[in-house]
Order: sequence, then C-alpha cells, then structure tokens
Amino acid sequence: MLESTDSWKYRGDRRAPGTGPRDTSLLDGGLCAHRTCCTFFANEMAKSGYPRCVSRPSVDPLLAAAAAQSMLAKLPPELTAQVLDGGYRIDFPAGAQPSARANETAVALVLEGLIRVFLVSDTGRQVTVRYARCGETLGLVHLFGRNTGVRSQAITPTAVWIIAPARLRALCEQHAQLATAVAEECATRASDAIEELALLTFGSVRQRVARHLLDLAAEQQQAGELVAAVTQQELANAAGTVREVVARVLKQLHQTGATAGSDSGVVILDAARLDAEATSGGADAT
Repeated sequence: MLESTDSWKYRGDRRAPGTGPRDTSLLDGGLCAHRTCCTFFANEMAKSGYPRCVSRPSVDPLLAAAAAQSMLAKLPPELTAQVLDGGYRIDFPAGAQPSARANETAVALVLEGLIRVFLVSDTGRQVTVRYARCGETLGLVHLFGRNTGVRSQAITPTAVWIIAPARLRALCEQHAQLATAVAEECATRASDAIEELALLTFGSVRQRVARHLLDLAAEQQQAGELVAAVTQQELANAAGTVREVVARVLKQLHQTGATAGSDSGVVILDAARLDAEATSGGADAT
C-alpha cells in the first residue's frame, strides 16, 4: 500500500551505485558481429529520422549511472568496462518504435527514459509485457534463447547503449561472475513476465489500467506531481483491451477521487487509492 503521492517509487529500484576506474581494453573477437548489429540499428534510426550518437563509455555522461543500477553493478569495474566498451548510444524520440530483423540479436542497456515492450496479435491488438527503465536491459533473454517477437516503443525521449552480443557471450564464458549476473537478470525478467501474465489472466481491466497509470506516472513524476501522459488508446493497448472500455474505467476512477483528467494526460490525485485498485481491483466497467 502507498502512504502518499510523494512516497510512490517504482518497485524495480535496486542496487547502490558503484564507482571505480574503467579498463578500456578491447576483447578480441565478436566485434564484427557487434558492429553489424549496431550498424543495422543506426541505419534504421537514420531511415526514420531518429538521431544516432556514437560515444565512448568513458565519456558518455549517462552510462556510468545506468551501469550502476544494472546487472553490471556488482561486477569489477574492469569487467564492466569490457562489456560496455565498443558500444553505441542511440537516442529515440517519444513514440519511436525501433525494429530489428528476426535474425538480428541486439542487447541494449537503457540509459534514460521509459520503453514499453509489447506483443501484437494478428488482429492488431497490443498488450504490454513490461516497461524498461534506466539500468534495465533489453534483448538479453533473446541472446540466449529464441526470439519471442516482442516489440518496443519509447514512451518518453529515451537513450540506450547497444552492447556487443558476441562480446557479451564470450565474456560470460570466461567470467563466472558475469554469467551469474546475466542469469539473475534473466530470472528477474522471467519472474516479471509471470507476474504480468497473472495480472493479464486474473486481473480485471480496472486493475490493469490502474497499474499502468501508476507505472507511467511514477516514471514521469515532476515536482511531486504524478501525471501519466498517456491517451485512452495507449492505455487500451497496454491493458489489452479497447478504448471504449478504458474510457469507462477512467470515468469510474475519476469518480472515486483517485484520478482526474487533464490536457496532459491522467493526474494521479490519490496514489494510495489507485495502488489499492491495482492490487485488489474492483468491478470492471460494463
């Protein structure tokens, strides 16, 4: 339960920052495949007009902070540097949906912003799988398993650091500590997926909408105010339903005093009440 609006923080915050000198030496092998993958992403961004920024790990201002919140936080600084060295930073505007070929495997560390990972049905319906935030990785499970066909969308202006996939695999084979960190991260993603499946299967639309409003508002919080900058259609996509049902759910939430509408989105007036809606639910809109 939440005590107040100001107390709301996303449940995924973890791990204290670590500091230390970085070794910028390159690991032999794997760079060709990495550059092919990164070049593909860069070309996709160029075609769509998205800016691409290539920088060294030692000078990127966001990378150290993101790494300190990531699966790399517990690793020796020298090993972390080997994982990140040779990487590329790519910046996406809000709404961008970067794409990759089915046979391309890319691993990305989120530097800033919020990314929605989702699935699309044959009929075009969407359902959110997870939200990726600063310090979280994308594509890690696909690197060691089969491609599940998930897509991604930048909810806010976002920056990611592309990690060399072949380099990462080679380093995992050489360093048990890194392999353990990767296994723990994959286990976390699997656990999150099970929780999301339970919510989608057993939770009401009202619960799902309340949960997505809290997630989005917590990430976009400014000056103590919780506002989810999202449209009804975007909420419907995230919750796996249709816009008309979301409209009725929002009306009900407004009537309880938990939320209110605004030109910028949905304002969270009572985060504790909305959290109760997400965890205990209520009757679905009819």
